[in-house]
Parts: sequence; structure tokens; C-alpha cells
Amino acid sequence: MNQIKLGLLVNPMAGIGGAVGLKGSDGESIVDQALQRGAVPRALQRVGIFLRELQPYQAQIQWFCWGGAMGEDSLQEAGFNMQVCGECAATTGAVDTRQAARALQQQGVDLIVFAGGDGTARDIHQAVNTSIPVLGIPAGVKIHSGVYAVHAKGAAEIVIKMIQGQLVSVAAMEVRDIDEDAFRQGQVRASH
Repeated sequence: MNQIKLGLLVNPMAGIGGAVGLKGSDGESIVDQALQRGAVPRALQRVGIFLRELQPYQAQIQWFCWGGAMGEDSLQEAGFNMQVCGECAATTGAVDTRQAARALQQQGVDLIVFAGGDGTARDIHQAVNTSIPVLGIPAGVKIHSGVYAVHAKGAAEIVIKMIQGQLVSVAAMEVRDIDEDAFRQGQVRASH
């Protein structure tokens, strides 16, 4: 079995706007509206599913993450040791995601696993471009990019195959993001 260095990056508010009909979660005002409508963040739950699948492989994984809700909390809850590369504020945003992705890249991780939506994928791509492989755990409202596993367990299966030496290739995939303001007006405008 292989030893691997994984970076974990979580957008704790990813997907919060979907369940309450806001067609996205990008932006502090949308997150506030979603919380006022009773939305519950689901990204951390999906990360928990992913990490439970990897528990038998703790000895093979060296974890790197961003502090608090952006990775550290999930890894601690799952019982993993990790190196925290930086701290986030109580309210996180795109700047935090880009900063965290760059820090994980500087640690020389083999793969960044992130939980979020297409906005999170876009922010990570802006930070590290194609210099490091990324794998998304789908947790956002918009999942149109080709960087996602089908579900959290599927993301874990990919990591397990890496550990077992069964996965030897990666491919560049398109990152797409829909303009949420236009989408709320009934128009679909994708950027990539």
C-alpha cells in the first residue's frame, strides 16, 4: 500500500441555499438568507461520510488541512491526525478557499479533496490551476464541473484506489460555474 499526502478543504456553507430555494450559496447575503429560512449546512455531513470510509487507511494517509470548519474540525471528529496549515475566520468565503488551496499546494500534497460546489471548484482552480490534482465531494447546489466524484463514498473509493496503487492516471477536467444572480432571474450563464 502507498503512503499519500492528502489536503482537505471544506466549504462549510456549500449547498446551504439549495434546500431553501435560493439556487445557490455564493455570497454572504445568500448564506444569511438561507440561514434565516432555516437551512442547515450539509457539507460537513458529506465530509464525515467520506472520512469514515477512509478510517481503515489512517496509517497510509498524511492529512493537511485548513483550520476550523474548513477541514480541521471534520478530521478531528473522525479521529485523524493532521497538520493545520492556516486558520479561517468564523465566516468563510472565496478568499479563504483560495488561500487554503495555495497552502495545501505548498505542502506538496498528492491530491486536494474538497467539499463544495462549482463556486468552490472555481476558487480552487483560480488558486492552483492544474498544478495539483483535485477531487470534489459534491456538497453544493451547482455541480456541473467534471472534478466531482458521484458522492462522498465514491470520493473515498478513489482515494482508496490511490492508496492501493490501482489509480495511476489523472485527467484535466472542465470547471464550470453558473452565474447565480442570472439563474435566479431564469437565465443560465455558465463560465468555465
